[in-house]
Amino acid sequence: MSFFKKYRTYIIYAAITLGLGILSAIITGGYDIYDSFVKPALAPPAIVFPIVWTVLFILMGIMIMIGWLINWS
Repeated sequence: MSFFKKYRTYIIYAAITLGLGILSAIITGGYDIYDSFVKPALAPPAIVFPIVWTVLFILMGIMIMIGWLINWS
């Protein structure tokens, strides 16, 4: 069994949540406003946010799929 066949549902749900995240970033104008804020010395650089949000959206997609399968089994 190929990797894609085995994890197809996970990949589809993760892609849907990533797509929604990208759509919301396009609608709201991205994270450019972050540069205009007065930040404390320990604030992370702006590049960290897209990376973290991408990981969070992938994990949300996987968790939605797991919850869906648990409720239907």
